[in-house]
Amino acid sequence: MKSTFDIDALIDNNEVIVCAGSGGVGKTTTSATIGIRAALRGKKVLVCTIDPAKRLANSLGIAELSGEEHLVEPERFTTVGAEMKGSLTALMLDVKRAFDELIERNAPNEEIKRKIFENRLYNNISTALGGSQEYVAMQKLADLHASRRFDLIVLDTPPARHALDFLEAPAKITDFFTARIVDWFFKPGARSQNVGYKLFQKSGTAFLEILKRLTGAQLLDDLADFFQNFDAVLEEFQRQGQALKVLLASPKVTFVIVTAPDELGIEETLHFYERLREMKLPFGGFIVNRVRRTYGIELARRQDVVAGLRAQDVPPIPGGKETWTRLVDNLDRFLLLATADYKSIQRLADRSNGLVRPVPFFDKDVYDVPDLLAINRHLAGE
Repeated sequence: MKSTFDIDALIDNNEVIVCAGSGGVGKTTTSATIGIRAALRGKKVLVCTIDPAKRLANSLGIAELSGEEHLVEPERFTTVGAEMKGSLTALMLDVKRAFDELIERNAPNEEIKRKIFENRLYNNISTALGGSQEYVAMQKLADLHASRRFDLIVLDTPPARHALDFLEAPAKITDFFTARIVDWFFKPGARSQNVGYKLFQKSGTAFLEILKRLTGAQLLDDLADFFQNFDAVLEEFQRQGQALKVLLASPKVTFVIVTAPDELGIEETLHFYERLREMKLPFGGFIVNRVRRTYGIELARRQDVVAGLRAQDVPPIPGGKETWTRLVDNLDRFLLLATADYKSIQRLADRSNGLVRPVPFFDKDVYDVPDLLAINRHLAGE
């Protein structure tokens, strides 16, 4: 496979790199590694993540990632022979805090702000509503980019079962706040007359009586109170949603899809790739993590190599022939799995004109600085 993936070009030519993919494929480690490489190349970099492994944070010298920005000490890299010519800042996104910041910024006055913050429905929406992490991550990305404080922002997208959740969830959240159901509850014209709460509280209809019996009157009161007060910030939410669409389609933004080489993962990855193309969003390439190594063996000759090992004299090892047979069988199975991995990689390469970079399976969890630098080299094809 001939790779056209160029991580340094992506770093040099973009202001935002979005690392997307389904959960558990190594997005956070990949995001950190891209950020490290950019900082080593002289960029002022921010890596924004949702839920980094504690050991990864510790390896970067950060005891605890909160909603605050943390500057990574350059000495952690110079001690292993890597000079950080730029700077690396890490930020773990606090979803509740970020939602509160949106309200702080957009509420028209202190009274409405207070009512929203005290509303129980709001407190559930801002922490537990499906898609809230994705929505806040996208809005935080827009805010950070607008600040112009960094040369490059690397966004580690929230852990999700499906990669498409990241693209679709923000729109669903916006729709929730601006959907016709809000107008339906408040009745046509109710908002403009500022009487929505009173209309909603009326329990004369059979439907509202059923709702009260099913959910309790308090929930309906919370719902009505929330939508009445939140109405004041809906217009700004809509404006920000449009601005975000413009940012993501910018030539200074690119999406990198992180995946594992298993067949189901590749199918989902290709589906996500096609959605990016449909939405005309910029694509930088595929990074395939945990690819099984070939140890210098040409996979097309796997059967010949294994047959030769079976036929040769048994080396002097504990267990003799039985141990040797098991070792060769294990190698055969491993190379068979490696063959499947590289077929998956070739599928991605064929669809993307070679924009794919494999990163090998490490024999231990990757968290310390030397291992991150090793991944760094693999991303560059070194």
